[in-house]
Amino acid sequence: MAGELEPGQRLVNRQLATEFGISVIPLREAISRLASEGLIQQIPGSGSFVRSTDEREMEELITFRACIESGAAAEASANISSRQLDSLRQNIEEWESLAKKIAERSDQQATKSQIRRWMEIEEAFHTAIVEASRNRFLAGASRDHQVLARFFESESQRTGLSAKDAAKTSEGHRRLLEVIAVGDPDAAREEMARHLAGER
Repeated sequence: MAGELEPGQRLVNRQLATEFGISVIPLREAISRLASEGLIQQIPGSGSFVRSTDEREMEELITFRACIESGAAAEASANISSRQLDSLRQNIEEWESLAKKIAERSDQQATKSQIRRWMEIEEAFHTAIVEASRNRFLAGASRDHQVLARFFESESQRTGLSAKDAAKTSEGHRRLLEVIAVGDPDAAREEMARHLAGER
């Protein structure tokens, strides 16, 4: 997720085990788990490799997220609590603060740590909306693909995060939250779909 291992990079078990100070057995288990989550590609006879992003698959995942999260936004608009709204507002405030810090940089580009924090807030924001829907099936479907979605998002940020894009994204999140807070399910569904379409 942090980009320390490049897409397509081969994972050498003994080397990684030494680096982490563990035996090869738990490392193999970890790699198997990451493979099951779609983050690592295991090729028989060749080894394990950091997953490379696929443009078509990314488009499919965004379409899937639009279906799931648009429904979640609609239900959240009817079920969200004041505490959950406050938590989402805190996410927005942190985004806006981060966007300002990026804009203050001479190159107008986010640092790696700023991008990492941006992605953490992104995940927390969207997870909170799904949870606010109070729909176990939507939450389950979203959770099953959340790790892979975060991986694709982190890949899309490898080229950087500009101050302009940061400001645009934080504005989009604020607009989405305002629609959810109003309590109009149809408007919330449409705004979430529009928001996710902007990530394409």
